[in-house]
Amino acid sequence: QMLEAMFTEKSRPFYKMCHTMHIKRIESIHYHMHLEELAKAQWSAPIPQSIIEVIIRLTERHPYYVNKLCYALWQLPILPTDEDVVAAWDNIIVEEESSIVAVLTRMSMTQKAVINQLTIEPTSALGSKRFLALVNLASSTMRTAMRQLQKDDMVYQDEDGLWHVLDPCLSAYLKK
Repeated sequence: QMLEAMFTEKSRPFYKMCHTMHIKRIESIHYHMHLEELAKAQWSAPIPQSIIEVIIRLTERHPYYVNKLCYALWQLPILPTDEDVVAAWDNIIVEEESSIVAVLTRMSMTQKAVINQLTIEPTSALGSKRFLALVNLASSTMRTAMRQLQKDDMVYQDEDGLWHVLDPCLSAYLKK
């Protein structure tokens, strides 16, 4: 959202200076191929598919966190286990805690309510009675919170129309 605003808002200096491309998260299959290749180069052995699936599940295919988690795993002398992946992810959450707390501190109570609920259960029905009851907000208040969360790049809508928390580390932190 922030980068897009640089090029699409008239008041910004880079207004219409380039063609806008919307980039979606990298698909799992591409991560599988890439990580398999890197594992063979690192450990001279194929990485188990179950390990790649754990990496993808924890990072939710967020490129920054896939890279950060894999960097930690590739420091290991042998192929990582499921436990190694989870331990490395837990370390990342601890490392990111101060920035997560800073982000949460800047959020309004209504934004926190929406983020917490989307962490528990992504949804396409933000205006539904069920969602509004779960976050205990009026429809207009929820819409205002969502507009700000979108502007701040805290949430995104996937190709199936489900709204998610953008940062998987933030989600994991809130789940703990």
